[in-house]
Amino acid sequence: MSQETEIPITQNNAENESDINCENNYNESIPDDTISVLSPPVELLAPSADMETLKQILAETEKENITLKEQCALNEAKVLQLVSSADGMTQKHQIELEEAKKRQIEKGQEWLDIEVQLKQKHEKEKEMHEQTISTILVELTSLNDKRKTSEKREETLKSMEKNIRICQYSGIHLQVMHDCFLPRFDSLVSYVKESVPNIDEYFIDQIPKVTFEQMNDATYTITVRGFPAHHTAFVAAKQRIYNLSNSVNSAKEFYQRDINRIIRLTTDTLMAVQGNTKIWKQYCTALTQLLQEKSIEYVNRFNVHIKEKSRSLIEQSICGTSTPPWIELPTCTNLFRDEYPFKNEIEGLKHQALDEFIKQNISFQRLKFDQIPTKRSVNTIKEFISQIQLTFRTNKKYEGYELKHFSLIPDLLQQIMIYYSCYAVQLPLFESSKELLDKIDKNTVTTITTSTGSGKSTLLPSLLIAEGYDKVIVTQPRRLPCRLISKRVNETIQTDTTDISQKLAGWAVSGAKENQNAKILYITDGLLKERLLHDENFITADTRVAKSIVLFIDEVHERSVNIDLCLALLARILAIRPNIQSKLKIIVSSATLDSSVPNLFRNIPNISFTEFEMPQMGTRYSVNKIARRNENVLDVVLELYKKRERHDQILCFVNSVSEVNQCCRLLAELSHGTIDAVALVQSQSPKVQEKNLETRSVFFSTTVAETSLTFPSLKYVVDTGMINVPVYDSKSKRTVLCEVRAAESTIKQRLGRLDQPYPTPHICQSDLTAIEFSLRRSPVRSGLHYMQKFFPDKPSQDAINMAVDELTKLGILEMASSNQFTQHGACLAKLPDFGSLAMSKAVLAALETYHCGRDLICLSSILSVLNTTNVLKGLPQSMKNPDGDFMSLLNIMNDVLLVKQSVQADQFDPDHFFKAKGLSCIGHIIKQALDRYTGLQAQFNQLNDYRQKAQTRSGKWELVAKSLLAGYSDNIFVSMKELQEKTHQYGRYKNTTDLALLDLQSTLVRPISEAPVCVVLARDVRYSTAVRSTAILSFVGEIKPSWIECPITRNIEISEGEVAHLRSNNLLERFKSKFSKLIHIILGSRKISLDGKSGGNVFNVELAIRKQIVTSMTFELKNECEPDTSNHMNLSRNLDSITKMPYIFNPMKWRWEARKQVKITINANSTKKTCEITLEGRDSENRNCHDEFQSFMSWLKHTAVIRLPHSGVLPRLLHPKMRKAYPDIEKNVARITDSKRTMVDLYNSVKGRDAKRETRMEAVAWIAVCKFNCKLEGGFVRDWVIGNNEEPQQRTNNPTSWIKYQTNSKGQLIPYMDKDIVPSDLDCHLPLDRYFDIDKFRDELYKVGITCEIIREDWRYVLLIDKDEPTGPFTMDLIEPHVTLAHDRIDLDVSNLSLEKDYPREIGMRIDITQSPYSIELETIIENIKSKNFQVLRPLDALVNSRVKKMEQRKWTQLGEPSNFIPRPYEKYNFVLVPLPRLSTLYQALSKTMNTIGPSVKIVSMDEIKNPFLEDTYEGMKKIIARQCKGNPNEQKRYHGTKGDAINGILENGFDDRFFSSAGAWGKRHGAYFADDPRKSHNYTAVDPINKTRVIFYNKVILGKESIMNQADRTLTAAPQDFHSVRGTQFQYPEYIVYRFAQALPYIKITYTK
Repeated sequence: MSQETEIPITQNNAENESDINCENNYNESIPDDTISVLSPPVELLAPSADMETLKQILAETEKENITLKEQCALNEAKVLQLVSSADGMTQKHQIELEEAKKRQIEKGQEWLDIEVQLKQKHEKEKEMHEQTISTILVELTSLNDKRKTSEKREETLKSMEKNIRICQYSGIHLQVMHDCFLPRFDSLVSYVKESVPNIDEYFIDQIPKVTFEQMNDATYTITVRGFPAHHTAFVAAKQRIYNLSNSVNSAKEFYQRDINRIIRLTTDTLMAVQGNTKIWKQYCTALTQLLQEKSIEYVNRFNVHIKEKSRSLIEQSICGTSTPPWIELPTCTNLFRDEYPFKNEIEGLKHQALDEFIKQNISFQRLKFDQIPTKRSVNTIKEFISQIQLTFRTNKKYEGYELKHFSLIPDLLQQIMIYYSCYAVQLPLFESSKELLDKIDKNTVTTITTSTGSGKSTLLPSLLIAEGYDKVIVTQPRRLPCRLISKRVNETIQTDTTDISQKLAGWAVSGAKENQNAKILYITDGLLKERLLHDENFITADTRVAKSIVLFIDEVHERSVNIDLCLALLARILAIRPNIQSKLKIIVSSATLDSSVPNLFRNIPNISFTEFEMPQMGTRYSVNKIARRNENVLDVVLELYKKRERHDQILCFVNSVSEVNQCCRLLAELSHGTIDAVALVQSQSPKVQEKNLETRSVFFSTTVAETSLTFPSLKYVVDTGMINVPVYDSKSKRTVLCEVRAAESTIKQRLGRLDQPYPTPHICQSDLTAIEFSLRRSPVRSGLHYMQKFFPDKPSQDAINMAVDELTKLGILEMASSNQFTQHGACLAKLPDFGSLAMSKAVLAALETYHCGRDLICLSSILSVLNTTNVLKGLPQSMKNPDGDFMSLLNIMNDVLLVKQSVQADQFDPDHFFKAKGLSCIGHIIKQALDRYTGLQAQFNQLNDYRQKAQTRSGKWELVAKSLLAGYSDNIFVSMKELQEKTHQYGRYKNTTDLALLDLQSTLVRPISEAPVCVVLARDVRYSTAVRSTAILSFVGEIKPSWIECPITRNIEISEGEVAHLRSNNLLERFKSKFSKLIHIILGSRKISLDGKSGGNVFNVELAIRKQIVTSMTFELKNECEPDTSNHMNLSRNLDSITKMPYIFNPMKWRWEARKQVKITINANSTKKTCEITLEGRDSENRNCHDEFQSFMSWLKHTAVIRLPHSGVLPRLLHPKMRKAYPDIEKNVARITDSKRTMVDLYNSVKGRDAKRETRMEAVAWIAVCKFNCKLEGGFVRDWVIGNNEEPQQRTNNPTSWIKYQTNSKGQLIPYMDKDIVPSDLDCHLPLDRYFDIDKFRDELYKVGITCEIIREDWRYVLLIDKDEPTGPFTMDLIEPHVTLAHDRIDLDVSNLSLEKDYPREIGMRIDITQSPYSIELETIIENIKSKNFQVLRPLDALVNSRVKKMEQRKWTQLGEPSNFIPRPYEKYNFVLVPLPRLSTLYQALSKTMNTIGPSVKIVSMDEIKNPFLEDTYEGMKKIIARQCKGNPNEQKRYHGTKGDAINGILENGFDDRFFSSAGAWGKRHGAYFADDPRKSHNYTAVDPINKTRVIFYNKVILGKESIMNQADRTLTAAPQDFHSVRGTQFQYPEYIVYRFAQALPYIKITYTK
């Protein structure tokens, strides 16, 4: 068999031509040989498939005939069998009948019935057999007919086999078969059949027969069965069909090439578009795919078209009656191209590609979102997308398929992605963005008030760029948010580029920037202020913009000076240049907005203004606000930390950096290191902050975290509601950092609430001098008098006038009313902005006078980026300069610049340098300083006058210091030690009432044992009223007085004694003559005025004068009491003790020297019992110190027995039974005395959720006891530590009413607490072995959030603590240790307890009352306190009575009668006398009785007698007699008059026989006589010849069983047997006589005259 040739496929090499010649294409595509190469396909098949089929039919017919024959034979046999069977049945019937007859005979009549039945049955069976035979005979006849027919057919088929030929035509192409043969296959068969006419009818349906079979995936085979003529006709038709098929394929190929050319041209155009981003590539891919799809559609359409055309030619081609196809088909193709041009589809495909891009990138459902998109936000994004789609379809500029048209599409794609990115972050503002953007578009100024987290800082700028605005500049109050927000925008808003320069957002701060040409630029408000002030071309009417530039002032609620200046400058621009409105849009935004800001812009004429406010707008996530009043922030954090899930973050706002650091430390301690909280403060490196935000869980921050910082997983915000605000006091010219409640706007930033709506603008609280100068040096050329009308809140006229006056005073403005710049001011105005007027003056002095311009520029660069001195802490010791902080910082800058300038710019690695120098921790600050320095040098390079001077370097501290003095002359501070004031404290030299301390981070800080630096110059003077009025000096350098060249006037306050001293020695005149050319000295009544042009000269003269007014004062501590009095005796004894322990005055010596530079020398003379005191200091202070010694002497005079140090009862444990009964006592004691108590525990006591007045008192007590070694005594121990009694709740409504005041002898108001307040105060005795610094004590209180007021008296400090705290105030007495020794008495037993450091479970007694006769043990006192009982241990005078009454008002119960506790005398003495208070009950009673002696009786004194030895024996005798008298010793109080030596004898040894009377009526020289009437005793007294006084003793007498005798018996030597005493009644007054030693005890010594 022959194979048909394949259909050739040709290609057109001219397919890229702009026009294609269809006819030529066809002519080239179909060569002639493709028709002629077809060989005759006819070939006989042996055997063919049809012949084999015919033979099979014949064989089957033969088999069928045989089968029919066999069936006929079987049927015949069956008939014979049935006949035989019928015969057998007849025979069987006959047999059965015979048998039945036999039985019938036997059975009778039944046989007849059976016979009938059997006959009937036989007839039926016979009938059935006959029918079966008849059926079989019919079938047999049919089979014979069929057999004959089959034999005839077999003969016919055999004859056909000899005439039929079967040929197979292989290799017919699949396409040809499907396109040409099959559609008209019937026509082909008909054509072949008709080629042989007059075929026998028997062959009409059989010949010819044409069939086909698919041989493989590419070819078919056609089989033709017929006569030879049939085969000839088929071959001719097949050749014509092949020609048609070749022409169709050529047409298709031509059209495909034409479409491909158009697609390739379009693709090349897309590739030429600038915008190599993924989204553009994605769009191109979509468009290309659509082009391909559309091309397929067009090709298919053409194929269908050409196919239809070709089908119409198939039948003609078969019959050979049509025009050749290579002529007809090209014409058809050209007509199709003209009717359906493919290029017209590109515009629609561009739109479809955009739709496909949107479909692939935009999802309105919750696929990747953390939160379900709201319906409103979905509608908003749909509106944005629809708007873009509509614009793309309708705007004529997008129509076309040239490069200029495609180049517009990337911006549309970027716009879509920005919209979608804004939608994807699901910030609340997006829902209303359409409305907001519409307002911005229609107005020049728009104010926005939305809640924190709404997206105004990140989302709105992006939307503005998407809307087509040229640039959006957004301000932030701090540097870090600029970086972080920019980063956040670039992360969330898809720009689809890795090139940082192509990112959507950038940032710029002073000294640093990144991608500043970005469409969105985040800058600090200070940077914008500088641009608005100094760049006149920032935005002008000639600025070319496509739409507008947007200035976005964010976080306006802070109302900083820079923010208000930006608002004012913008308002001015709009007012004076209204034509700029078309170029500029202004947005003012905040969570809350004061009405003054909208009013500012609303009142500007000819501008359109609108407000956008959504106060009810929610946050991205739901926020629950929970008030936790009076709770410790750390407790709240711990509680939240337990609730948090793995990645949740907690942010806590506190009011100061120190509190931030303290909270971080305490939280770590409280959690045992499991919670590592981090600080967020402004001084940190941005990289550190960013890392912490990503990785940490708990943050403490000040205001730095309020605005625009994004926390990845922030869930909890804890806000204390307090904030530190700098406030400028124009009178004192100082800026004070005040702690105030945060304004509502600030709290809203933190998602909280308070009642103050808005903060006071800083412009109204700041020093305006620098602002006034900046405005005047700027192109504005006018100061605040002109600019104030543009401020939202105008600064006061006084503040503005003061600023102008200050500039005039500084020589910057002229004195004339024009207030123009002086020559000095003009020079300053030329310089770059150094951040402060003082630094500008310093730099100018360095440039023009001291030739160290580069040094000051370097120094200003690093100082400008420093807000705190933490950087000094990070300096290695080797880099700290002894001249101070300025030179330390300057040397660092010089070292860095030296290395940087010595290598190529791209080779300088600052991080490597920092690491080598140990500066890595402050490297980020130095980098900022380097950037700042580079910027300043660039500005100086543009100044011809200073270009060279700015490069001059000296490296000498003296020149640098003098330059700094030119700007910071007001910040000269002198050590107060030099001015006879407190050591290590500094005073502003121009006003030494302005006190300060060196910052602890400064390199000039000296140990307490070393003398402080004499004179320092400070850059910063920081005040904080929260601590005290003392300021902190930051960034200081030591200067020499001779460097101070500015004029200074000093006033030295002096006393009259000092004036007299100067005049008496002619000292002042000497000074005047010596320094008359340098300074002017004037002596007033109480001051010396020094006025000089050189501050150094003034300082040296002042020091010389101060040295001259230092004098010595010497006096003695001696006994000046009236002799022979108890005061004289006691003071003499006490002075004797003092001379043996002068160290008790050490704390007083240390205090006077540290605070007033008074040196105290004490020379003790134990022989004379005096102390010689020498004071060396200023006369006025010497006198004050002398008064304090005299105050101590007054205490000492009334002290019976001075307490030795460490006297009393040492702290001990309670008995086990009581410890078990009252376990709370030891816990309370430990909270005050355990020095290991953690700061966390202390913090909880002060600020915890359970903190109250009593726990805060505990905290103060702990600080005093454990940090300052004080001893706690008195009511707090009684009422709280032991008794757990506290102030009733109902009195806490107005705690300030608890405070009362009384005026002391010096006119001071001394605070004390209302008597009903329990516990009322803290009583502490200061330590004896160390100096107590009251300022440090106050600082320690402040560290835990406790403030106090301090009043100093001669013998104590009085502190009023927590005056304004809601828990309630309390007072504290800090008693000097030498005065404490004079406190020898105790009023109540329950007030006698004391607590000491590191006795965490023990309790002591201030006075030892455990000894006989009192025997009051510690457990007794504890039990009394728990039972609210007390014992009085002093005679009842007015003071004791008031205290008893107070106790009774508090529901306490007095036990028994008052005791009279008197301390034991020193061992060398037997007794001590204690004056009995005149107002005491006993004194009054005895006085009344003594008056019975006579009207002329005058009581000189009554003294209680303490003789321990007599008391012990008396108590022993009392017990003996009591046992003999059945428990009643019959103790009575009786008088005893005596005289001479007997007086002292009784005091020393009691009543013994050495002084018994020899004329006694009831015993000669035996027995001691007593009377119950002083008139009787008076008869035994005698007048003292020296002081003219008499003495009667009031005694305790044990009478026991009395023997009453009415007759005298001088022979008695003892009481009668069985009696203990004798009562003599013979005389007018009864007498009582006892004979045993110690049966009487002297109790009161009454001294009187008559």
